[in-house]
Amino acid sequence: MMMLRAYYKLGGIQHQPNVVDIDKLKDAQIHPEEYKDLIIRMWGVSAHFVDLPKDVQDEFIARYDF
Repeated sequence: MMMLRAYYKLGGIQHQPNVVDIDKLKDAQIHPEEYKDLIIRMWGVSAHFVDLPKDVQDEFIARYDF
């Protein structure tokens, strides 16, 4: 919260937090029919996660799975 307050105090005008549940993303790979509305944002583009190729899904998961 302190970081966000400082950001806005310094003139920041927009913030888009990333809320990622890695287990949910992995489950979406196994059961895509249950996650048709799951939208992710990567490289400045929004996309339905289950419509992405497997290698792109894996890349997205790897970026947040640490």
